[in-house]
Amino acid sequence: MQCLKILLAGLRSVGMVHQTNHWQAQGGHYYADHLLMDRLYKSVGAEIDALAEKMVDQFGNGSVDLADQIEFMHKTVSGLAKIDNPIKRSQAAEVMLQKLFKICYDKLKEADKLTLGMDDFLMASASNHETNTYLLGQRLKGDQ
Repeated sequence: MQCLKILLAGLRSVGMVHQTNHWQAQGGHYYADHLLMDRLYKSVGAEIDALAEKMVDQFGNGSVDLADQIEFMHKTVSGLAKIDNPIKRSQAAEVMLQKLFKICYDKLKEADKLTLGMDDFLMASASNHETNTYLLGQRLKGDQ
């Protein structure tokens, strides 16, 4: 399913955004931001691997084609790069993921392709990323 290909590329993109923000943390909130971004980018790795393995199992090796992913990742990262504030950039990335989780869930369910394992994965991942969105929102409140 195309939505899963996009979700996988989205997860990879978000992981890279958080990791880059981790490396580039600076200013008065340096240490807290450095640790927050570390937490966020490390949490995405296991999700990327789990989703890719589920996709290969259900749809074959072509479902994780690197060229397809890089194309979407480039568009995603380029769009997010326009946001100057790294915390807002990470927050926008997390909001994007929430939309992708919902779209994939709905499309898979409608096509009767939503296995119990995929249902669990999408729900648990969406929950984790809601927490990420909350943490980033709390951090932005600290700037006000």
